Amino acid sequence: KQADFGIAVSNATDVAKAAASVVLTEEGLINIVSAIVVSRKIYQRLLTYVFSKTIRVFAVVLTIFAFFIIDKDFVLTTKMIIAMFFYNDFLTLSLATDNVGYSQKPDKWDIKKISIASLVFGIFSVLWIVGGIYIFGHLVFKLPLQNIKTLTFLALVLTIPVSIFSVRERGFGIKNMPSKALLFSMLFAIIGSNLMALYGFLMPKLPVYIVLTMDLYIFLMFIPFNILKIFTFKSLKMI
Repeated sequence: KQADFGIAVSNATDVAKAAASVVLTEEGLINIVSAIVVSRKIYQRLLTYVFSKTIRVFAVVLTIFAFFIIDKDFVLTTKMIIAMFFYNDFLTLSLATDNVGYSQKPDKWDIKKISIASLVFGIFSVLWIVGGIYIFGHLVFKLPLQNIKTLTFLALVLTIPVSIFSVRERGFGIKNMPSKALLFSMLFAIIGSNLMALYGFLMPKLPVYIVLTMDLYIFLMFIPFNILKIFTFKSLKMI
């Protein structure tokens, strides 16, 4: 009753089965364990979506704002934004199929804790992205503004799969491999954004060494992100 979750047994009436959330197809209560596991995996997928959605909003909005102050111009063109959301939608849809782990304790939707964790992850992601673009774009490679726009597009797209990889597990690292759909979407976003930057499709092109440098920099984000995640989750008692 507290879970608002109706259960019917296999030999129940059709009315009872239709009203129930789940029907046990075998005798005994062992199937309830499977239902609990599935429900906790669904919760984790939803949590992954909430965190990744918040990170993307922070990353896009605050990165554009930061470089508008630095360069006095918008760092993403309309075509870049459309392409970025194209990759984003593929990854978002595939989250529903992800082969996530599940908590060993009952989960609870604590909006306050989830909001605080989302805020922490979002701010960290923005600092990592803006710092990398500024260091490599302005200081190291001294790129013109048009090429910095391409570098920004690449960094923002690459951040999507990295952030999903980081928040889809409660613990450190990767214990459960992503589903085929999610893995394909991640590879599609990574390879597609790299090719667009290399060949200058819808944007000024970048040399190979700059693209690879940004790839490595964004991928390295996974390590400090996981450390921050563990610290945040433990502080908020989410694990």
